[in-house]
Amino acid sequence: MKRAHGHQNIAPSGDRLSPYTVMLLKLLIVSIFFLLIAGCDRYDKKPVCSSTIDKNDLGTFSLGPSGTAFDWKTETVWYRCPGGSYFSLNTCSGDSLKLNWDDAVAYAQELSEVSGLQWRLATLSEVKSIISPTCVGPAVNPNVFPSLKSSSIWTSSESRGNGDAFKCAISTYNGAYSCRRLKKVKTSFLLIHQPSSLLSE
Repeated sequence: MKRAHGHQNIAPSGDRLSPYTVMLLKLLIVSIFFLLIAGCDRYDKKPVCSSTIDKNDLGTFSLGPSGTAFDWKTETVWYRCPGGSYFSLNTCSGDSLKLNWDDAVAYAQELSEVSGLQWRLATLSEVKSIISPTCVGPAVNPNVFPSLKSSSIWTSSESRGNGDAFKCAISTYNGAYSCRRLKKVKTSFLLIHQPSSLLSE
């Protein structure tokens, strides 16, 4: 019986990667490496705002009566405590609320009727305007928002192209946001004062 010659040197073609596949793998490894570097720079190297912002630094804000703060840069008035809590003795007291989006909007409307001032949820761009790019945890001025924790908060901005079941929410930890948050998810929120109401006072 004859033996097949040279069969030990024949390898299946699938055992060897094509040059194109090797190039793709190298690109993938490089991409992962740079993503890891970017992630570390975004989350690990930034200091905590409460430890870096001077206690007398209000940024672009001026503190007003009844727990309000006026932002001269955007000409908006903010309530300094999350929805559900109240401002007393330079801090926020009471438990903040986590509501679905519709209930958060209803809360602002009810407060407007009671107070006679037009309160509402801030837009995504308005919340982004109070987010600090240099610190995290939460990324806001603690002298203006003394009890705001790192969490997602509702905005009034719509989720374009994602249907009516979604709205935009933003993380106070670092300003990352998503416009695919289900409206039914219970989430914290901040209230903003209509500038026209300020001028009429």
